[in-house]
Amino acid sequence: MTSDWFLCCIFVQVVASMDSSASKYGAILCPQPPWTEIINDIGSLLKDLVAFYNQNLQRTPSRILYYRNGENDTQFQTVIETEVASVLKACKSFNIRCQPKVNCIVVEKRRHIRFFSRDTDDGNLLKGHRNLHIEHFLMGQNGLDLLKLAH
Repeated sequence: MTSDWFLCCIFVQVVASMDSSASKYGAILCPQPPWTEIINDIGSLLKDLVAFYNQNLQRTPSRILYYRNGENDTQFQTVIETEVASVLKACKSFNIRCQPKVNCIVVEKRRHIRFFSRDTDDGNLLKGHRNLHIEHFLMGQNGLDLLKLAH
């Protein structure tokens, strides 16, 4: 194996809280083929982390929240259909009664947003502008959801 073997793949890392106070963490890192946007084996990665969680707390998680980076608008549905389904399937295979609520937060890639002042003479917003608050409302399957942009 050559020293540049890592150039042929990307790495997926899953980090999970291992206690109720979110002070202990477990992590799993695995390679994945390049240019693959969907995490291929998130179910088995998560199953291992759920097992560690169960070992520490003697119960399965009631909620799973995970963040995804680097997806575009056209891939949101694919993430839901494959990754979230794989997460739920992994939890059920660990324990038939393990049916946590799953929230997936997807951060879009290539977002270039600039903010401008209402006063056209000011140009771009000055550093440390206090009144900057941005939110979008999305109509989801369960009603109106609030989306706050990271900036």
